Amino acid sequence: MVTLPKGTTKIPKVEFGIPSVSVNQNSGQVQLSPTTSPSGNTQAGYTIILSNKNAGSVVGSGLGGGGRTRPSFLGDEITATAAIETGLNFTFIPNPNITQTISTTITVYGNETGGSQSIPVTVNYIQPS
Repeated sequence: MVTLPKGTTKIPKVEFGIPSVSVNQNSGQVQLSPTTSPSGNTQAGYTIILSNKNAGSVVGSGLGGGGRTRPSFLGDEITATAAIETGLNFTFIPNPNITQTISTTITVYGNETGGSQSIPVTVNYIQPS
């Protein structure tokens, strides 16, 4: 449950700004910068969940350290295969050691507003030449 500021007339919407991530294992990093419309999540930031960390890794930045906790959500099925990070900005780094194409999802949650969005992620395996 999230309490929104008095006078809020629109439910905040969290978005990545991109519909999907599609890369190969050697593509390099993909920057992910979630936004909240009309506003929010500027203090506690976002939590991002990569459902299958075999596809790559995520790194969060932009929040000061010290005591930040990762929220949990009803219905979450966080397993040993998921990667979780908090921050204001994120970097997805494809796994350069995959041996087959991996499809998964990345979900972002607003830590203050509770809004969320999931996008598909595909890391295509390219046979080395």
